[in-house]
Amino acid sequence: MNISSGVLCRLSQVALCVLAIAPAAFATDTHGSLPPDGTIGLLDVPALLGTGACTQRSGAKYVLRATPSNAAPSIGTLEAQALPAGQNACSEDGLVPHVRKAGDPWPAPVPMREFAPGRAGLIAIEQRSGWIRILLGNGDAWLAQPPGAALHDYGRLGLFTQPTLLPAWDGRVCERKSVDSCRTVALPSRTFRINRSESVGPELWFQVEFGLSACDGPAKPGQAVVRGWIPGYGRAGLFGRRALTTWWRPRGC
Repeated sequence: MNISSGVLCRLSQVALCVLAIAPAAFATDTHGSLPPDGTIGLLDVPALLGTGACTQRSGAKYVLRATPSNAAPSIGTLEAQALPAGQNACSEDGLVPHVRKAGDPWPAPVPMREFAPGRAGLIAIEQRSGWIRILLGNGDAWLAQPPGAALHDYGRLGLFTQPTLLPAWDGRVCERKSVDSCRTVALPSRTFRINRSESVGPELWFQVEFGLSACDGPAKPGQAVVRGWIPGYGRAGLFGRRALTTWWRPRGC
């Protein structure tokens, strides 16, 4: 058994030993590939995350609140966790922010997803008048959007990279941005590209072309292509948040 902290425990001291092990031993999948239910975009905070894996961060800290108001109770602070001694400063681990809650012995890593090669953002699930609701490793919190921060909207992230279909897509393609125009059709392949996105009320729609990738040019004469619209969200998932129907590969086609 490998204990990174080098602490040896007797069974009678398990509770104390758990608190003694370095927080890195409990790191979550902060750079996973699939988006959690309810994702509306990825928040880039350069003062916290830097502008690349080898850039310096300012050491900024941000207060997290229970509701989108400066008068709301604070539930902790969002800050960059210092790298372990001897760790390469260009490691992806250096990009992982942590939340420090009152009474917790260790700050907990905050999940992120990539919006560009080597660049990751906080996972946003709601936006209101200058406030962004972000996912934490356990629960969520409201963050006043910091100066210089940018929300990379889910509706635009797949426009310039190769998207992939997720299980929430029901397999139907729509003639219009309306569920009553959707039907199941034979697809030339599951490879597709997103040409544009539009919102109709609360619904997000993607105009797609099946049979062409993001790296392809115009369809060749006689090439089988299915064009139409698919919704950006499908069924309700965890905590009633709707699952996303598509995501993308930020590292190219």
